[in-house]
This record gives sequence, C-alpha cells and structure tokens, in this order.
Amino acid sequence: MISLFHSVPNASKAAAGRAMMHLRDRGFKLIDIGMVPNHHVDFGSEWLPRWKYESMLPALLSQQLSIADDRPCPAVPAAIQLGLPMLRVYRAVRRRLSGSGA
Repeated sequence: MISLFHSVPNASKAAAGRAMMHLRDRGFKLIDIGMVPNHHVDFGSEWLPRWKYESMLPALLSQQLSIADDRPCPAVPAAIQLGLPMLRVYRAVRRRLSGSGA
C-alpha cells in the first residue's frame, strides 16, 4: 500500500515516529494524537483515560518547551488558562448531579 505522505510505503509512519522521537528529545512528555493506532504503540503511544489526561495538563502547560531552539515556546492562550479549571469544576458538578461518576 502506498502512503498518503509519500510514494514510499510506510513513509508517514516513519515520519510520525521521527517527529515523536524529536519531541521526546526536546522534553515533551505527552503528545495528544487523539487515538492510538497499532503502529504508534511501537513508538510508545498509550491510551490515557480522560481524568488522567486532564490531571496531567496543568503541569504540562506550565512547561516552557519548544520544537526548536529558534522557535520559542508561545504563551498558553488565556482562554485555555482560565477555561481548564472552570471545565473541571463543571464536570465535577455534572458528575455529582448525575450520580453516574462518568
């Protein structure tokens, strides 16, 4: 099968793996890829439950990491800085009201 990334088979998998290794070497601890396909597991991808992901976010967002030395870390938008705590409170209230714990 031909990759959508390049005419060489599996080139997109190699490019994704190399990108993940580069980010790991730059200090990144988490990359949200939205799903965990089997070929990403070979590079260390794992599924995280939402509660664990959200509990990790504040520490991760406070890190000043960049993808390259000539590209400084941009500031986290205020909407995200303010929105995350409010979202956690909203979900906690919703869980208590529904009684489901979901």
